[in-house]
Amino acid sequence: MPSRVPGYEYDIFISYRQKDNKKERWVTEFVSALKTELESTFKEDISIYFDENSHDGLLENHDVDDSLKEKLKCIIFIPIISQTYCDTKKFAWKNEFLVFKKKASEDEYGLKVKLSNGNVTSRIFPVRIHELDKADLEVIESELGPLRSVDFIYRSPGVNRPLLHNEDHPHGNLNKTYYRDQINKVANAIKDIMTGVNSPTRVAPGAIISTPSKVTQQAKTNLHKKWIVMMAITAIAVAGYFVYSTIENTGSKEKIDNSVAILPFGSQLEDADQKAFSTGIMEEIVSQLYKIESIKLVSLESSLNFKDSKLSPKEIAEQLGVSNILYLSVQKSYDRLKISCRLIDALGDRVLLSESYERTLTDIFSLQSEVAQKVVSHLKIKLTEEEKMRMPTDHNIDPDAYSLYLKAHELIWDGGWADKDSTAIKMLNKVIEMEPDFAPAYSELGSIWLFRGFFGGYLKAEDVTRKALPLLTKAASLDPNLAEAHAWMAQYFLWYEWDFKSAEREWQRVYEVSPSNTVLSGLSCDFLLASERPQEALALSLRNLEIDKTDVGNWIDLARSYLYLNQFDEALKTLNYISNTFEISATPMSNIIEIKVFMAKYDLALDDIASLTSLLPNDEHPRMLCNNALVYGKTGHMDKLELNLKRLIELSKRGSVGSPSFFIAQVYASLDNSELAFQWLEKSFRDHEVELYWLKVIPTLKSLHGDPRWTSLINRMPFTKK
Repeated sequence: MPSRVPGYEYDIFISYRQKDNKKERWVTEFVSALKTELESTFKEDISIYFDENSHDGLLENHDVDDSLKEKLKCIIFIPIISQTYCDTKKFAWKNEFLVFKKKASEDEYGLKVKLSNGNVTSRIFPVRIHELDKADLEVIESELGPLRSVDFIYRSPGVNRPLLHNEDHPHGNLNKTYYRDQINKVANAIKDIMTGVNSPTRVAPGAIISTPSKVTQQAKTNLHKKWIVMMAITAIAVAGYFVYSTIENTGSKEKIDNSVAILPFGSQLEDADQKAFSTGIMEEIVSQLYKIESIKLVSLESSLNFKDSKLSPKEIAEQLGVSNILYLSVQKSYDRLKISCRLIDALGDRVLLSESYERTLTDIFSLQSEVAQKVVSHLKIKLTEEEKMRMPTDHNIDPDAYSLYLKAHELIWDGGWADKDSTAIKMLNKVIEMEPDFAPAYSELGSIWLFRGFFGGYLKAEDVTRKALPLLTKAASLDPNLAEAHAWMAQYFLWYEWDFKSAEREWQRVYEVSPSNTVLSGLSCDFLLASERPQEALALSLRNLEIDKTDVGNWIDLARSYLYLNQFDEALKTLNYISNTFEISATPMSNIIEIKVFMAKYDLALDDIASLTSLLPNDEHPRMLCNNALVYGKTGHMDKLELNLKRLIELSKRGSVGSPSFFIAQVYASLDNSELAFQWLEKSFRDHEVELYWLKVIPTLKSLHGDPRWTSLINRMPFTKK
């Protein structure tokens, strides 16, 4: 297919080193994706020359011939800039890059093109897949000036590799570049250049491209600091459509490739002695699978809702929105462990895997890894080198210590975060005594102390620092790939240091080592919202819902994200879906009330307060009392407002757990009493109340924002420090 421009062979010429198209065949994938994107960008067809066959095409030891000279007569030249491309002795550089530059500089259009917005660009449009050494950067900039490229680079400490086409959620990528976004940038840039070539105001040969201003360069620097799951507008729109098609038609569940739910079979969960052990083994296998980015795994909490179901595998899969179900049976006898697994393509009614594995209890970790890798293999998932490194198989442990750890784990999490049993603390200390290098025990113990200072506990911030921080630091140092340790470290920095930068660093590590873990990643929505990044929180909640629609927490995160984006209609629609779909427990009900309060939908929250009170008749958490007071005050129930405010003040005299002063300030702000509101905020600051990390964004304090005292308080918060 000839170029759109008369007299030219192709619109685009792709130049690259053949070695950059080996292994993942990066250039081939890039060209394929670009062609698809161009089809939706241009009305007309765009022609691309790309020599894919390294044997039949022009090789680097060949002389340039007439056929290549003709092919180089193109409008746009895209060099794939790699660690090996900027080699002045090689074919791609000498006979493609330099030849095109010379030809384009001399032809009727010139090397520089004036765009419709008045800016000037070059017909050489670099795509960069590696960070360059200084010498290589100097080589290319000697020909082009400052390098302006669209980067497809996976940035991470010690890593310098191309961003791959299937990395849809690159949580380990420090600048959070999305492959689809970059492809779209290339296509749009090509459109601008092609439009400029056909414009009568095009730049004559030899024109100079101005360098960007300092403001523009700073904007680019700031952009590179963005992280987590920031999607392009189009990606969010597609995901939003997907989510709302589910809201409108709850019977239609879109199936995800490599989507899996795990269920027990047999009687192991009916035997009290086996329950903690069996559930713990399944959780560990889930944790192993979470390390693989391309797998979509429903949380064990969601899937266990179907453990006693009489539904068929296909019906369960449809309910959970997955394609595959992994049935596991765990049996422990003396010093032996047997895991039986049956992987079913539930929609296709096929058995993909049916095997049993047996080891001594000391080999429990290698057995768990083996099962996880068998599942991955039968799902036809190819592990990356990084993913293989995340799944160690050589760690042995005392079986008694591991059984004790699993019992402590069950005791903690069955009781909920607000009720950490002292018996579990004794168990975990015993585990550490028996296995001093077992990282999960330190992480689990650290989490107990962490939550004892948050709500339902008694520890001050300095007590948490003294007790929790050393344990979590130890866990992360013993096992850098332990996602839970990094998640609790992130929460520690957020709650007890108000240190957003350190919390972000830990969340980045969670996404690196456990990219498919929606349970942990969902916790980071608080961080994103509190740090004024609601668009990223929305993207994360949509991504988590794509994996697991049965987790009400993912829907709550979606509603909260819409709230902080001031998209109240969408937030209410999501809340209505939650109410109509789920049996609401106390925690999501509390969140629903707060979202309605923040939207000033006080009348809508009245019935919810009654429902929450019936669920927790004796609970007087400061957050609950604050929301009650705000709703009652705004709906004319002043006597009930006063009762809740009085109880809040009484709680503040006991200590800082639950952040009572912070919530009292919100009540006084709603009453337009700024003097008392600031007095209580100052007390909250002095007492280092955990919830104060919400200070900048919480809607109930917006009436205070114009006051100089507000600016003073904000400037004293650690999260405002660079």
